[in-house]
Amino acid sequence: MKSHADLCPFPCRAANLALLGALMLFVAVDAVAASSWRFRSVTARSLTTGFVAEPVAGDMLRPTERAFLLRAAQASREQVRLAEWGASRTENSDLRSLSRQLLTDYRRLGETVDALNRRKGGVAIEAPRTEPAPAVAEKSGMNPDREFLRAVAQASEAILVVFEQAASEARDPDVRELAASQLPVLRAHRTTITELKRTLD
Repeated sequence: MKSHADLCPFPCRAANLALLGALMLFVAVDAVAASSWRFRSVTARSLTTGFVAEPVAGDMLRPTERAFLLRAAQASREQVRLAEWGASRTENSDLRSLSRQLLTDYRRLGETVDALNRRKGGVAIEAPRTEPAPAVAEKSGMNPDREFLRAVAQASEAILVVFEQAASEARDPDVRELAASQLPVLRAHRTTITELKRTLD
């Protein structure tokens, strides 16, 4: 009984080997394509509303844009600590209301910044194990309401400047949109703080 090799002459065997090689190459390329990350357009607004996007492979940010995300995350944590202190130490009801609003807004902002940072290939922005108390907490013999308002006004103004710069100068569209989308919130904070300063001074 003749074997398959005997039935198929050399040219036939060569063609089969070439076909098999091409088939294996196609399967390998298809597998790589299937496993690679696919681009999906995403905006800062969609991140804020909870949309989860597939990571973008090979996406890189400019150093200034990466620095902005890290600074925004740090500022959010600092404002949360300050707002927590204000909610527990201030006596004025309007200041306590401001503290609660700042807590909500900056926790949300921190989550949004962290999500975008990870999506852009950055390492997770982890808070230190021991968060330092806000500087205002270290002062003695002070008026808690006035000191809180002074500290939160200074911090809010500094953060607003950072976000305005990123909104106008960032080249990455997601970073630019994240910064721009937060400007109304940050400006509302400044307006509220300015009005409270007039009331309490």
